Amino acid sequence: MEEFEFFKLYIPALEKALSNKETNNELSAKGPDWWYPDAKYNDMDSFETKNINKYSIFEKAALYFDAKAHNFKKINGVDISLYKEIIIGLINEYKERFGLKNSVLD
Repeated sequence: MEEFEFFKLYIPALEKALSNKETNNELSAKGPDWWYPDAKYNDMDSFETKNINKYSIFEKAALYFDAKAHNFKKINGVDISLYKEIIIGLINEYKERFGLKNSVLD
């Protein structure tokens, strides 16, 4: 899977995960992989695994959803709501980099 194709699908999935209040509460936080297209799930999972250290957004998203699932208020000393804003800032950078349209959080 090519970088552009991955992020074209990943960014909307991450936005959906961040905005989904019904599934992002105590002990139940669903990350972006819940919204990967079924036909692309394995390719996307493989891309993320192979590139986990290349893109900081992967680690930040993982830490965020893990913290939400455990009802932590901070991630590495940063308030969780501010941490979410940092991820949204990264989303906007990726949208600009790949020429992606606005979506859920805009």
